[in-house]
Amino acid sequence: MKTFHDIENALRDYHWMVKEIARLKDELNNTNSSVTAKYGIEATLPKGNGTSDSTPREVIQRDRRHKTLRKFESKVVFIDDYSTYVEDDREIAVLNCLLDGMSIVSISQHLGFSERKVYSIKDDIVRSMKENAENAGNATIAG
Repeated sequence: MKTFHDIENALRDYHWMVKEIARLKDELNNTNSSVTAKYGIEATLPKGNGTSDSTPREVIQRDRRHKTLRKFESKVVFIDDYSTYVEDDREIAVLNCLLDGMSIVSISQHLGFSERKVYSIKDDIVRSMKENAENAGNATIAG
């Protein structure tokens, strides 16, 4: 079971995590040509001193990127799934602003609410997501 704070952080970080997911997927789909084996005459030529096989290093980096990608995807999917339970018009407006990456101050200025009111609405959104996740028995955010 993840905490109120975990959900709050995932909501705050949603905007940049979506961008990072796209970047990581692009990186994982591209192969590093320096890692591929050489064939023909190139395979028989001597290698320079001090060079090492970069394949193990590339495998470790790709594995780390893949783990990061899965963690970010699980958080984004959680927010996507449970944001559908937000039904109040003010909460929807604040939620959309948060998902777009706006700060509390900018949301306050944009919607004409006090910062305290925006914080209160955000807390209501997070509480609603947490309760609905608990009711569904699926409050999993990798963290």
